Amino acid sequence: MTILYASIGYKGQVLVEQCVERASYVDTARALLTKIAPYAKKSYQVGGHNFHYISENDLVFICFCHEKLGFAIPFDFLMDIQSRFTSSYGNNLPFNTPSSTYDPFGRVLEERMRFYSNPGANKINMVKDQVSMVKDELTNTLEKTINRGEKIEIIVDKTEKLRAESVQFKSNSVQLKRKFWWQNKRLTIIITLVVLIIVGCIVLGLLKYFKVI
Repeated sequence: MTILYASIGYKGQVLVEQCVERASYVDTARALLTKIAPYAKKSYQVGGHNFHYISENDLVFICFCHEKLGFAIPFDFLMDIQSRFTSSYGNNLPFNTPSSTYDPFGRVLEERMRFYSNPGANKINMVKDQVSMVKDELTNTLEKTINRGEKIEIIVDKTEKLRAESVQFKSNSVQLKRKFWWQNKRLTIIITLVVLIIVGCIVLGLLKYFKVI
């Protein structure tokens, strides 16, 4: 269940290719490359093998493998190399670029062909990748939690400070209220005494006027 051949073409021309061994399927793949529509995703059965391809923006990604490899793995492989190739060279390639420009990508094709040719190893690697992703997420979550913890401590400190200030303000308010109450009381008493004295003087004056005393 090996991916025997993989290539990348642009406007009907092979840019880079890799094969396990030279065979007729290489020429068939090159011929097929010139007939693929600009936007397509298909598979062709040839005996006990399949051609799988995807095309987009005049770029074609094609592979040839045993039919027992199924369809999911080959198309995962094609989407993988599509992502890697477009990340390196883009979707719109320069006109008349020498094919040797893309020779370094041949090593990527070879490595990914080996990777996807062993479904068991592929699943193990995928699980490892998922574990690594979960680990990274947990690490980020922990860091965020720690950072939030630091911020929470700051908030708690500020809250405690505000609470203490609030208690002090309440205490000062009570004292100030008492102070004003006593001042008002004192003023009231003084005014009352003054009024009583004035009234007393008036009464005493009237009594003297009428010679009552």
